[in-house]
Parts: sequence; C-alpha cells; structure tokens
Amino acid sequence: MSPADVAKLILERDQYRVNSIQSSVLLKRKKKKNADHAGSSLWSIADHHSTAAASTLPAYTSAKTIDAGNYVVQVGIGSPKAEVSLAFDTLSSLTWTQCQPCAGRCYKQSEPIFEPTESFTYANISCSSQVCSDVERTTGRSSKCDISTCVYSMSYADQVFSAGYLARERLTLSSDVFNSFLLGCGQSNGGFTEGLSGVLGLGRDKLSIVSQTARKYESIFSYCLPSTTSLTGFLSFGVTNVKRLRNVVKFTPLISDTRFYGVDMTGISVGGRDLQISRSVFLRSGGMAIDPVAAITRLPPRAYELLRSEFRQALSSVYPEARGTSLLDTCFDLRRYRGNTVPKIRFYFDGNVEVELDFSAMFFFVNNDASRACLAFAATDRYTDFAIFGNMQQRTLEVVFDVPGERVGFGASGCK
Repeated sequence: MSPADVAKLILERDQYRVNSIQSSVLLKRKKKKNADHAGSSLWSIADHHSTAAASTLPAYTSAKTIDAGNYVVQVGIGSPKAEVSLAFDTLSSLTWTQCQPCAGRCYKQSEPIFEPTESFTYANISCSSQVCSDVERTTGRSSKCDISTCVYSMSYADQVFSAGYLARERLTLSSDVFNSFLLGCGQSNGGFTEGLSGVLGLGRDKLSIVSQTARKYESIFSYCLPSTTSLTGFLSFGVTNVKRLRNVVKFTPLISDTRFYGVDMTGISVGGRDLQISRSVFLRSGGMAIDPVAAITRLPPRAYELLRSEFRQALSSVYPEARGTSLLDTCFDLRRYRGNTVPKIRFYFDGNVEVELDFSAMFFFVNNDASRACLAFAATDRYTDFAIFGNMQQRTLEVVFDVPGERVGFGASGCK
C-alpha cells in the first residue's frame, strides 16, 4: 500500500469517527458558568489533592498503524495479571478487551488474547444485576442475556465493534490495583488493524474507568500525546504534578454533556494575527469536543475559511502549492522546508485561555517525502455541527480533565 493510499484510509476512518461524534451530540446542553473556574490555575484542587493518589501510564502510537489516531496504554487485567494494550477514548465509557474462546470472532492482537478461565478474580455479571441495565445507557444498545449472563454489544463509526460478556475483574494501573472492575469480555470483535486488545473508556458515564476509580483518583485524569511515533506520552490518573498545575495549566469550563468532554472556543490567531471570526460562529456550533482519537481538527465552516485563507497567504509565496485530498484542501510541497517559515496557530477558549499548537500539529503528510503536506484542519459539514479538537493538534499539550470541577485545562510542553 502506497503512502497516499495509507493517508486516504486514515482520513476515511477519521471521517467515520467525526460522523459518530456529530450523531451523538445531545440537543440539550447547558454550559457551566463559574467565574472562579474560568482561566484559573488549579490552586484549589492542587491544594486539596496534594496528597491524593496518582498513577501514570506511558502512552504511545504504533509506527505501523494505518488506523486514524489510536493512542495506546498497557494495563493489567486478571489474577495472575495479563498485560493488554488498549486504545484510550474519551467518547467511550465501557472498557473492553478481547477474550477467549472468541465464540464469535477475534482479530489478531499483539499480546495473547485474555483467557478468563485462567483468572481466579473473573466473574460474569448476571442479567438480574442493575449493572446489566446500566450498560445499555453506556453503549447505546440494549443489553441481552446468554442464559443468565449479561451480554453487551457496542460499535463505533470507524467500524470497530465488540460484543461479549459484562464481567467484574481485577484491573492493575501501574502499581494500583482495583478489584471488581466492570469491563467487557469481548467474544465477537473487529475493526482494529494494529494489534490492540480493546478500548479503555474514559467517558463521562458511571461505568467509565474515570468513575470506577474515583475514590482513589477523584475523577481527575490527564494525557499528553507525543509529537511523533518514536516518542512516548502519558495517560495519568489523579494529580501527578501540583507545581505544574498551579503555574502552567490553564482551565476553561466544560460544557455539560453526558457523552463527551466539550469546551467553548472563542477565537483563533495565525502568525499573531487574530482572525475576524464572529463569536456567533462558535456559538452556533455548540462547542468543541476534545477527542484523542479523531486526527484532524474540525472547525465551523466560516472559521476554517478564514484560517485557510490566512495560512495560504503566509505560505504560498514561500512554498509551491500541492494537490489536496478529498478532505484536506490546503497543501504545500515542503521538500525544501526552511525553519521559522510556518506561522504559529493559537486557539482561544472561554476564560481567556490561550493554547499554542505545536509545529507537529500543522501538517498531515500525504507522502513520506513531504511533497504533499496538507494543513491538518477541515470544516464541519454544517455550521451547527460540533467542532472537534483532534489529536494532531493536541500533540505535546498536557490536557487535564477535572471532572468534579467541570473544567478542562491545557498546559504547554507536557511531553515531546
């Protein structure tokens, strides 16, 4: 498969993901307006949680992947512990992994497929359990029964799916152990092509890992996505660096939504010039979802048009323009790239929060030789569609989710 074919597949899968986000947007959204939260550092929480537990897992992406934007951590499940590689996802809440005997189908994964019969802490959930009813809200699909065992099923718009038994099992995060953790033991799974075992659900539902570990980590987590496939970022639970949170991370309020983590965008600048985007452009979109899976940031059409125009104006006199793709329409030939010629892009969020994007966030390379380097942003289909903060633009940022405080923070240089 040629680099251009790989790029096409990545962008197609990315669009599936975007479609999933747009279809899940709730009509009723209520923004939390708390002036004490907006734009502040984490003083109050940092002081309160200075001795709270924390756990950090290395996060990486495979250099061989052709999937759009899966960042991965390893966790332990079962007794004795078995290591599994899970893609972390803020839109999903149920954590699942492939399980033997793969009664339906399983795809190839890097580690051995988990064998529940070899774990003395594994237990299926009965159909009569309240948790079996709860999983319907989490997955969006009705739970079923296999004799007396609760069965879950879920699918993602990027063609990943899983169905199997809902169970309780021991979960190990670094050195922290959680007994009776609710997860899916997948018997029929598909869609991943990079050897992953399943998904780690970071969503806002009560079955997510964020909720299930709240007593220890107090529903605070953060991640940093590395700038290249050769580097490592992290996924952390709890407060790991009080000093950094006080001095570096700035917070914007969360939009109240039961499905994903959304914030209000207020502006964009390119090369130090503020784009003349009416606030109504962002208000009509309803907000911006923070997503570690979708690769390309989606902006309201008018905002994207102004970003594209300013970026083209800055680069067209320096580099030859190149052929675009079906999604990315602003591309350049950067084979003769010279430093400090690409304008910096900054996002602005409610509460006077300013986020400067890393250089690695600017371009999606269609070809390996940089002959088709495309601006890694696109317009949403409709002006009322939710904007999406994609994982390319989040690279090297520390993104902190303070769920009890109903806010999200951004800190520069969280990782390389």
